[in-house]
Amino acid sequence: MADELAREYLARNLAALGDQLGSTPAAIAQSAEVVVSNVPGTDPITGVLDTAPTVSIRIRVPARVPLLGLAGLGPTVELILTGSAAARS
Repeated sequence: MADELAREYLARNLAALGDQLGSTPAAIAQSAEVVVSNVPGTDPITGVLDTAPTVSIRIRVPARVPLLGLAGLGPTVELILTGSAAARS
C-alpha cells in the first residue's frame, strides 16, 4: 500500500517535467525501485541508517537534453536518482 502511494506521488511530481522526459511519468514511477521499511536498519537503496519507518526510491529517468546533440551525443540521457523519506513524530 505505501509503495503504491509512493509511486502515485512520484508520477505526479514527474508530470511537472512535461516533455523533458523520455518516457511517461506513470511508466517511470511503475518501474521505480521502492522499498518501505518499518524497522531500524540500513536502507538498501541509499545505504543510510534508518531509525524510523522509511520509504526509499531509486528511479531511472530518461531525460531529453537537446543541446547534447551539438556535442555529438544523443539527445536523451538516463539519470539515476535515489532518495528517501523517514516518518517524523
